[in-house]
Amino acid sequence: MSLSGQVAESFPVMRSCLEYAGYALVIKNTPTLQEVFLNRHADDASKREQKGQFTIANTITVIRKFDANLATIFKRFDDRTIDFGAHPNPVGMLSTLKMEKTENGGTMGIDALTIAPEPLMHAMKTTAQVGLTALFVFQHVLKAKFELLGIREEMDVLRRHHL
Repeated sequence: MSLSGQVAESFPVMRSCLEYAGYALVIKNTPTLQEVFLNRHADDASKREQKGQFTIANTITVIRKFDANLATIFKRFDDRTIDFGAHPNPVGMLSTLKMEKTENGGTMGIDALTIAPEPLMHAMKTTAQVGLTALFVFQHVLKAKFELLGIREEMDVLRRHHL
C-alpha cells in the first residue's frame, strides 16, 4: 500500500502488523491466553475478557519482559501508526489533503493515491521499520526458527541503523 501511494491507508495495516506480532508474544508469555483469544466471540463475557487482556498497554508490558528497548521501539511505531492514520485524526487525514484557491473560494480534496515525495517516503520508511519491529517481536515467539535461519545478526545491524 505504501509503495502504491496509499499513504493514509497503509498505517492501519502497519498497526495491525504490530498487534499480530505483539499478541503472539502475549500468548507465548501466557499460554492460557490462547483460549481467551480464541473464545472472543463465544459470549459477551468472553469478548470483554479478550479485549481486557489483549491491549497495547499489556502487549508493551510483555514485550518489555523480553527486551526493554524493543518495547520502547514498538510503542514509538504503534503511536506513529495511530498518528498517521490507524485512528482517524487530523495528521493522518491532512497528510494527503489538497487545498486550492479558486475564483469562487476554493476546493479541497484528498489524494487516494499520492506521488508527493514526503508522505510517500515517510510511509515507505515506516513500513520497513514496522516490519523489522514485528520480526524482532516474532523472534521471541519463534526463537528456534530464527536461530536456525541465522538472521538475528542481520536484524541487529538493521536495528542499530534504522530503528
